[in-house]
Amino acid sequence: MHYGLDFGTSNSSISINTPQGVKVLAIDDLALDPQILRSVLYFKKDDGRFMGEKAIRQMIADNEMRLPPKIIKEFTGDIVDIFLPSPGDSGGVDIWKTDVVAEYDINKPGQFLQALKTSLREGFFGKANVLGQTYSLEELIGFILRFMKMQADGLNDRSVDEVVLGRPVHYRDSQTDDLQIEKRMSEAARLAGFSKVSFLAEPIAATLSFFQKHSQDSTILLFDFGGGTLDFCLMQKIGKGKKILATDGLSIGGDLFNEEIMEQKIAKHFGTEIVWGQKGLPMPIYIKERLRKWYELQVLNTPDFHSFMNELKRENRNRAVVEKLETLINYDLSFSSFSAIEKAKIELSEKGETSIVFNQKNIFLQEKITRLEFERMIKPYLKQIEKTIDTVLRKGKTEKDQLDFVICTGGSSLIPAVKQMLVDKFGSPKILFHDIFTGVAAGLAL
Repeated sequence: MHYGLDFGTSNSSISINTPQGVKVLAIDDLALDPQILRSVLYFKKDDGRFMGEKAIRQMIADNEMRLPPKIIKEFTGDIVDIFLPSPGDSGGVDIWKTDVVAEYDINKPGQFLQALKTSLREGFFGKANVLGQTYSLEELIGFILRFMKMQADGLNDRSVDEVVLGRPVHYRDSQTDDLQIEKRMSEAARLAGFSKVSFLAEPIAATLSFFQKHSQDSTILLFDFGGGTLDFCLMQKIGKGKKILATDGLSIGGDLFNEEIMEQKIAKHFGTEIVWGQKGLPMPIYIKERLRKWYELQVLNTPDFHSFMNELKRENRNRAVVEKLETLINYDLSFSSFSAIEKAKIELSEKGETSIVFNQKNIFLQEKITRLEFERMIKPYLKQIEKTIDTVLRKGKTEKDQLDFVICTGGSSLIPAVKQMLVDKFGSPKILFHDIFTGVAAGLAL
């Protein structure tokens, strides 16, 4: 017996195969759908760790009462570099010692961590400083996986020590990097208490889940479009046999679409268009890049950043905009701000236009966005997706009219422009939706 565990960029699920069939377990009682755990982690100062909906609620409550930041520097050790003399060089060995100093906000009530899967994919190998303590990325992911295991074990009245983890077709372009990331995920699972860990590509798992419910012979293209990645699996079922014809994947997901909305519609409210100094300098690129990536905003919370903010306020007439940026960083409002973007994006699936509304502390913004604007933003990505679909079909030696169905799973597959692209390419009768948020987890348990 094993668990199937889908650790996602935005959401995670865990399942088990029982005599009555596959069951996706309800592990977050506070969530709107208890089978879906938000992939977030909150460390509350002097009060432990929280995951999922509890983490979100606790972080929001703590931020409402938090004090202004007070950042200190703390010596955490040193790095020693030893330089040997070159051949023929009469000089001795040089030893350089560099102090390692951590900076953190002592008034911070807690630390909220999100998009850990993205950090894994982007190759973060350092230690994260969390309220003065350092953790590896494997440890942080392990905390979430351990919570999922404990909740699942409680529901099953037994400890299950074997797990099949989902993984994208490609974590990164390099196979060496892929194997390294898989090794790190395996370590995170072992830290969570699993003694036997194996992997299955997420689109293959979702395809198996589909065929578990639909037994007819067919050739299908599985289209798994989540928050961080888009994965494909071309599979043929004949009788009891299943043949994988091709797989592929892209580092395109719903979070990337949110980043486009932030950059093109919201970032201006936080000063990205201001100029400063006698030379009329633009806002530094590094700040614009951090603003775009919600999970990296807290990297800006440093003494150097606050010194620069003070300089901006002295030299720019639009002081209020700079103060909004300070508040966004000081009070760790990245999750809340991008939640407002996500809410508007979802509303555009039903409406022609809506507004992104954000109202916290001294920040109030209301920015209209139309579905047409959003579709213009994501058009380059849709072209890339369509090109990759053609590649998958070509690799699988399958013509599009030979496909019986295109099976969609993952929240981003519900975006109207995405659905329309698939309809235009394959025809409406072939497009089916299957267990949007739990199809991968269900397949991993088989």
